[in-house]
Amino acid sequence: MRLRLFLFALGMLVTASAPAAEPTVLRVMPQGPLIGLDPVATPGYPTLDHAYLVYDTLFALDAELRAQPQMAERDEVSADGLAHRIALRAGLRWHDGAPVTAADCIASIRRWAARDGLGRDLMDRVAAMEPDGDGVIAIKLKRPFPLLAQALAKPMGIVPFMLPARLASLPADRPIEEATGSGPFRFAPEKAEGNFLKVYERNPAYVPRPEALSLFAGGKRAAVDRLEWMYIPALAIATFELYAGTVQYWRSPPAEALPRLAGNPDVTIRPNDALGETAMLRLNHRSPPFDDRRVRQAAALAIDHQAMVAALGGLAMDARICVSMLPCGLPGGPAALTDPRPTEERRAAARRLLREAGYDGKPLALLTAHDQPVVDALARATADQLRRVGFIVTINDMLWPDLARRRQSPASVEDGGWSAFVTRWPALDLASPAWNEALRATGEQAWIGWPKDDALESLRQDWLDAPSTAGAERIEQRAAEIVAYVPLAQFRLPVAYRHTAITDPPPLPVMALWGVARR
Repeated sequence: MRLRLFLFALGMLVTASAPAAEPTVLRVMPQGPLIGLDPVATPGYPTLDHAYLVYDTLFALDAELRAQPQMAERDEVSADGLAHRIALRAGLRWHDGAPVTAADCIASIRRWAARDGLGRDLMDRVAAMEPDGDGVIAIKLKRPFPLLAQALAKPMGIVPFMLPARLASLPADRPIEEATGSGPFRFAPEKAEGNFLKVYERNPAYVPRPEALSLFAGGKRAAVDRLEWMYIPALAIATFELYAGTVQYWRSPPAEALPRLAGNPDVTIRPNDALGETAMLRLNHRSPPFDDRRVRQAAALAIDHQAMVAALGGLAMDARICVSMLPCGLPGGPAALTDPRPTEERRAAARRLLREAGYDGKPLALLTAHDQPVVDALARATADQLRRVGFIVTINDMLWPDLARRRQSPASVEDGGWSAFVTRWPALDLASPAWNEALRATGEQAWIGWPKDDALESLRQDWLDAPSTAGAERIEQRAAEIVAYVPLAQFRLPVAYRHTAITDPPPLPVMALWGVARR
């Protein structure tokens, strides 16, 4: 494998030294291999990066987190708020040449909603959704839903991408193995080399919106003819590729690579995303001891957030404290928040709660993944904090795919289950009570950890019908009371690229690379 990578890199070096010629090629290294092509059935960061190249959405969020028309031309809403007529932009076509129709989009919305929590919230309010000709989606609601456009602009997690009806009509839990969208790039599977190389080509039929790009909204332009997605797991080889210039962009360089890259004057290292990431401790609400709210509250009180920031060290950029359930510093969100109580006061309160709950000292199974340095550092720091208030903690160390499988189990710790794990989300994924999956408290239908709290869910549903700042604050307060999760830290991760070879990539939480051109 190493020899093959070396020969491939040598060939690219020869190509890079030759005079520039068409087609223009952009070579990038993603944050992981592309395992699945279906953003609904097999969501994940690499699949999401892939999907934003290939597909498009009816609406998209701008930098102020407002929903703007994308594939849609306009959304006409009746005076009573019960009827929406979403008109599509003229001339939209799928990569196979077929026109985009309202029927395609309706099938896509229904498939997305079958798997996504916000999609289910939307469909609970839909009385009818039918095409009015080929170019208009007619939606009748049971009650007004002011967040309809924002729901269809959901940017992260399971995103409502539009697909042809022949694909969108397939079951939502059956992964689609064909990537036919209407976006600025076309996937070229015949040119792939396993997980090592994926190829995308500019879609000549794509007509971008006229507006300037603003976060996910506006004109999405493919500024190169060919994008080559190279997954190189060997750190030394990946570092060499960017340093030498055979690759122009590295989505998530690990901390070990940064000193070497920083010594190259042609390389820029900066935060990959203006909004950043949030790390959280997720607790198992269905299994002892965290099925007891007092024990969950003790775990939350045990965390010294300054220690969490310190644990990140050089693994992340701009690390800071935010104890809010919704990320700090985003448009319309809370400012940076800290807990004013001294650490020892919080720990004393945690110990009292453990005594009241009758915690019996059974070891917690805290999952961590040593191939995820940020997650691993925070998990080990969390174990230290929990032990200081009286928890007995066993760290279960594994690879991330194994952790992802293990955390699906609702079994007790004794039967191979788990108590807690640390994970990270793009802050945008948690920015709104509408799509913050970690806030859902619907028991078995909730995200892993399965919190169940009718009061929180009632507050969230009320907010969906009438969003307000006060309503969001009530949701946060209730989520903190039941400890839906424990915020640990906010930070940004680096991206590295050769500024002498390409124009500056947009600061997005995905590897969309819209508008990035070769110099």
